[in-house]
Amino acid sequence: MTTRKYLSNRKTSTQNISLSPALKEWIERYVRVMHKDNPEDDRFKSISAFYCYCMESLLNIFEKGKSIDDFDRLMDRETVDFYDRFTSNMLIPYIEPAVAMDKYYMLEFRAITRYFITFLKLWKQNVDPYDPETSNIMFERLKRRYLSSNLTKDMSIEINKKKGSKHYTGYIEHIGTYKNLHHLNCKMMCEVLGILGIKITDFFYSEKDMYYRIDCETTELFFSDEDDIKERKDKKERIDILRYNVEFLINFQRIVNDKDYYLWSKMAEDNDVIINFNNQKARDKWFKNIEKDAQKYGMRENFHLTFLKFFDRMHWIRIINEQDLEFQFEITDEDFHAEKEFVLNTLSKHCREIVEEKGIYYLEK
Repeated sequence: MTTRKYLSNRKTSTQNISLSPALKEWIERYVRVMHKDNPEDDRFKSISAFYCYCMESLLNIFEKGKSIDDFDRLMDRETVDFYDRFTSNMLIPYIEPAVAMDKYYMLEFRAITRYFITFLKLWKQNVDPYDPETSNIMFERLKRRYLSSNLTKDMSIEINKKKGSKHYTGYIEHIGTYKNLHHLNCKMMCEVLGILGIKITDFFYSEKDMYYRIDCETTELFFSDEDDIKERKDKKERIDILRYNVEFLINFQRIVNDKDYYLWSKMAEDNDVIINFNNQKARDKWFKNIEKDAQKYGMRENFHLTFLKFFDRMHWIRIINEQDLEFQFEITDEDFHAEKEFVLNTLSKHCREIVEEKGIYYLEK
């Protein structure tokens, strides 16, 4: 890379360049508008001042190791500020496997309402719903954010106006670089489209290729003038579209065909499903692991509660009162006699007495 020669900074030299009429008019109009909005800013006091500032800034960027290809990754300040409010720098080797466990879970809307409200306002401030070109421009701004994060290889969008209608159809394509984070980005895209009032019509996702394509179309909500979804009457409708969109990615067809723990984690939420063991050896092994770590790492006052929680997590019992160590069986003596005996025998080894009254049990420490 060449370096700057320390010559005079006085603007006495000239250099003629050829511009297309369209580019020349664009530059003149931009400088005129910016000078009107910022009359004290020397960068916009003339076309020449604007050229000098741009060229010097450009060369300074190149001196820092950037290339002209990096311009596709540059983000505007408004986009940077938006994402800075909701993101943090985290090491990908840690975050990539961490997000895997939540692969088939949808975040509670209340937990991310602030993000969606802010995004919707940002979109409506910059996009005219009746002008598809403004949507293209906004997409390109957001695309730069994805490219700058190194989590994306490429993104593209196509928007087509329906004949004789204000509505649009289109598709988004996205190629990622990390399997689990790309899945998360796909989930977020489905959610954001729903909040904007855009409904998915077809969906393709390839985990192997880290690629998805979303075909979609606008609904009436996309053209709404309202920009605050906290109190608005169509809040539920936006959330309904969001959930409808995400179900293309999160559904039991995908869960059953993925790793077994994804299905198990879903089933664990159902109290009518229990976890059991093939044989006594496996059962004893698991409890001994729990017992050993409870003794080694747990606090003495929580010792008994840890055992109760183990059986509760397998849905054999239901804890009624943690402080008083009260519980009742969820499994029946008729169908799971051996399991009930194992629970009572195991707990009796670690407490003075197990008291039962009308089907409610409690431990005496």
